[in-house]
Amino acid sequence: MEELPSLHHNYGYYRFTIEDNGFGMSEEFQQKLFEPFERSQDPRVESMEGTGLGMPITRNLVQLMQGDIEVESQLDKGSKFTITLFLSLQEGTGQGPLEAQEEGKEPVSLEPGMVITIPAEVKHWHGAKADSWFSHIAVEVPGEETSNEWCEPVDDEAYDQLGN
Repeated sequence: MEELPSLHHNYGYYRFTIEDNGFGMSEEFQQKLFEPFERSQDPRVESMEGTGLGMPITRNLVQLMQGDIEVESQLDKGSKFTITLFLSLQEGTGQGPLEAQEEGKEPVSLEPGMVITIPAEVKHWHGAKADSWFSHIAVEVPGEETSNEWCEPVDDEAYDQLGN
């Protein structure tokens, strides 16, 4: 994930890059990748489950968020997907991502569209408030000696501080 310069007040501009060294895709299939129900005719992947809806749905979601998705791929070398999105920053800061709750700090109430940046090797937690749904995208930034670990559950006292 990379933060790009944003011309929009209270919005961050982010580039997410997902890259693999798998089978890759032919140029012909790349032209149809975002069409519903299209599946690669590559015999190496024909037996894999799927409907051909994953990438069209992904593109629609990205476009609904005023973003863009691009693909670069070479057969037998892998694929690279690049998604760019404008995401709402914490109201009132206009300068950057909200500081997440870290060990020893007060809980922060997360709102839709917020961007949370957590430095490598910093213990933190997050979860749903009572009577709410919670979903998120987690991105691990590569680096030397970094990790992303699931920690112990939050105790009821800390959880109750968030209220409803």
